[in-house]
Amino acid sequence: MKVPLTDWAKLHYSKEIGINTLRRYAREGRFSPEVEMVAGCYMVDENAKLTETRSRARTEMVKKAAAMKMNAADVDLSKVDPVVLEIVGNVA
Repeated sequence: MKVPLTDWAKLHYSKEIGINTLRRYAREGRFSPEVEMVAGCYMVDENAKLTETRSRARTEMVKKAAAMKMNAADVDLSKVDPVVLEIVGNVA
């Protein structure tokens, strides 16, 4: 059964989660299964789980690669995703 985001949060967490945070999670696609917009309200399966998004994981990899690049003298960059190194090279 689908429930509003606030009801889902009450079912899964003892501490209240702000509606803006829940909406951001919905927009980022962090619910599995994904949320559905019904009459302007986000509805989510009551048994849905929060997941880590690929873009968020990619952001963390970029941050790590940037930190490694700063200290590149003693770090083996061969284990870092080449795409991440290219992104960092273009940003830094």
